[in-house]
Order: sequence, then structure tokens, then C-alpha cells
Amino acid sequence: MAVDIISPSSQPNRAAILVVLALGTFILGLSEFSMMPMLPLISEAFASTPSQSGYAISAYALGVVVGAPILMLATANMRKQKALLLFLSLMCIANSLSALASSLEQLVLFR
Repeated sequence: MAVDIISPSSQPNRAAILVVLALGTFILGLSEFSMMPMLPLISEAFASTPSQSGYAISAYALGVVVGAPILMLATANMRKQKALLLFLSLMCIANSLSALASSLEQLVLFR
């Protein structure tokens, strides 16, 4: 029989944790999928074709495919809360730099 050594009063509020996780998932999805309807606007802003602007979407997908396993391996021995804050910081910095990009090449790089 397993014994729970953490008293119920010291456990974090599960509803609050679920809300934060749901909000984080929503923000990640929004940052990923909001680029598609904005392709014509990005093409106009950077004087490029919509297919060239689509590289920003591909860059995000490539970053996830390559970066996620590398980041998981790099933070395997790190506390979960610290790793989560690191990932959140990286996402905020990259999205902020994407918003401030002055060329399509910068946008693709920051994505």
C-alpha cells in the first residue's frame, strides 16, 4: 500500500494548474496557427510572395521538430518548474523578436 507523504493542504490547487496548462497550450497553438491567415499581410509588409512568407510557418515547424528533442535532452536533469520557465522565456523572446522583425529573413530566423 502506497503512502502519500504530501498532505492535502500542501498540494497545489489542481484546478489552477489545469487552467495554467490550458492557457499555455492555447497560447502555443495561437502562436503556431495565427501565421496562416496572416500570410497575405506578411507578404505585403515584407514585399514577398505568399509562398516565400510561408517559410515562416515551415521554420516554426522545423524548430519544433528539431528543437524540442534537443531541449528535452538538455533539460533532463533540471527541475520541471525551472525547465518550464526556461521554455516559456524562450517562447516569449522568440515571439517578441518575430513581432519586431524588419525583414522576412529575420522573421523566419526568429520563428
